[in-house]
Amino acid sequence: MSGKIKLPHSCPKCGKTAKTTKELEELFGFRQKDGGVTNQSQCKDCR
Repeated sequence: MSGKIKLPHSCPKCGKTAKTTKELEELFGFRQKDGGVTNQSQCKDCR
């Protein structure tokens, strides 16, 4: 995957944190942006 994925990543709304790529995919998900892949800023529960 190319893009801007930085770990650990925390949800700005509730504070959930993903420390691994697997946790990031499960809790936040990914999206296509500017020809690459990046993580969602808010977790799936807060969206």
